[in-house]
Amino acid sequence: LRQKKILLWSLLASALISLNWFVFIWAVGQHRVLETSLGYFITPLVSLLLGRILLKESINKNQAIAGAIATLAILFELVALGGVPWVSIVLAGSFGLYGLVRKIQPMESLLGLTLETLWVVPVALIFVGSEAWVSSVRYAASDYALLVFSGVLTAIPLLLFAVSVRRLNLVVAGFIMYLNPMMQFVSAVWILGEEVPMQRYITFILVWVAMFFFIWGLVQKH
Repeated sequence: LRQKKILLWSLLASALISLNWFVFIWAVGQHRVLETSLGYFITPLVSLLLGRILLKESINKNQAIAGAIATLAILFELVALGGVPWVSIVLAGSFGLYGLVRKIQPMESLLGLTLETLWVVPVALIFVGSEAWVSSVRYAASDYALLVFSGVLTAIPLLLFAVSVRRLNLVVAGFIMYLNPMMQFVSAVWILGEEVPMQRYITFILVWVAMFFFIWGLVQKH
């Protein structure tokens, strides 16, 4: 706590992961899970780019192709759907930067995650207190239990991510994260029944092609 540099890094990580949490939860509540899936498909490619530019990690031709195709997918989304897929971009950018900060921040994983969470506690308490004061909505005990449990479900993978990202090459950590958006895509389409415009299928196909080149690049590299 006496080391200002560590506190500042932790504050930055806290701001990034809080932004990611907030946008993700908001998007799920607005029935935009497909956009969150697209965002987390792009995240490993953001990690690839950050690792290459800032950490000087090497990439091969197939990984470079993957980055170019993913960029093309975003541009197609912009033109075909007439708007910036800001949910996807914010999720990918914030989590990619969070991974970068956690990799270079000199702090043990559990301590780091605890400190990041503590930064947000005052904001959360003010928000919850104001909602309890002005809101006429009353929730059942089971609702509060689900909220608490969702916090646990969020914290466990975050802790495991924080542990692994400092031991793994950032590119490899990004590859493993492809499991997450695939599960979100399946949930959105087959469980939550979200409607998928035909143009968005093209976007996802481009991203999946990028994912193939990304994985093939990793196979070549290792």
